[in-house]
Amino acid sequence: FLNDGLDPLEEDEGMIGFYAEEERQKQSLENESIPSDVKLRQYFKFCIETDQSVYGEGFRLAARAYASMGMQELLYYVALNHDFPPDNFS
Repeated sequence: FLNDGLDPLEEDEGMIGFYAEEERQKQSLENESIPSDVKLRQYFKFCIETDQSVYGEGFRLAARAYASMGMQELLYYVALNHDFPPDNFS
């Protein structure tokens, strides 16, 4: 995805995990009537949000950056800098 040899695992997996969760959220709006799907999505979200590995940390960094700058700016920033923006970036 964004691999250039500069320790990309956190950025790559964080962005992939975050995007996957965003897509699951969109799908949940379409399939709210199926209880097992709702519970499964809640479980996946809990797992990635609480994961202590590089995957969970990358997801949390991506989610914070997305909340402050949106997807287009976040993708641009990560592509240029090969890292997530600092928390105080605006």
